[in-house]
Amino acid sequence: MAGKKKFRNCRLVNNEVIFKPLDIPFKDLEIINIDIDEFEAIRLSDYEGKNQIETGESMKVSRGTVQRLLASGRKKIMEAFLHEKALCIKNNKEYFDELQLNTINRLSQLKEMENTFKIAFPTSDDIHIEEHFGRSEKFIIYTLSKGEVINKESILTPDHGPGVFPKLLFDNNVNIIVCDSMGPRAINFFREYNIEVLLGATGEVDLYWRGFYDNRNTSK
Repeated sequence: MAGKKKFRNCRLVNNEVIFKPLDIPFKDLEIINIDIDEFEAIRLSDYEGKNQIETGESMKVSRGTVQRLLASGRKKIMEAFLHEKALCIKNNKEYFDELQLNTINRLSQLKEMENTFKIAFPTSDDIHIEEHFGRSEKFIIYTLSKGEVINKESILTPDHGPGVFPKLLFDNNVNIIVCDSMGPRAINFFREYNIEVLLGATGEVDLYWRGFYDNRNTSK
């Protein structure tokens, strides 16, 4: 029996992205699925120009794993191009579920903390967690003390650029950012400001937050 797939640090895509040949109905096309870790290895190596060691460090995998991901991912891309097939890039459900579980477990731990801290959620409509982090128009920030919310505020975001959002949240004393997805470079910016990043959160901010409190109340 195969062992459990190890966690791999990948930039998530939003829902799924499909590329197809022009003038061929989608229903008539064979679909080739490229896994999110294959896509991430190719993005880091071929687009960002990282070597295999650097790619492995970003993804938290070995160089051998990077080589296998590059070989399988590139083969799928060429097969789609050469044989007029559709190419689908979709988040691996197990990977995304693991991210969500890690975030939920971490939020559950916060109910035990006695100190005061701040958690931020990216949004553009004051309701939903923004799927495209870089397009967020504002952050909803909760201040907690001894497991209870003592303040909720909203701050507008400036024009997006490398390190801009992490600096903004650092200046507002935020300790944790909870969002849908984020690339390794952005995660590193937040870590430089000692801001913890939790991924895999989707849907309405208040519902997500209420779910945490429902869990907190029923766990006692």
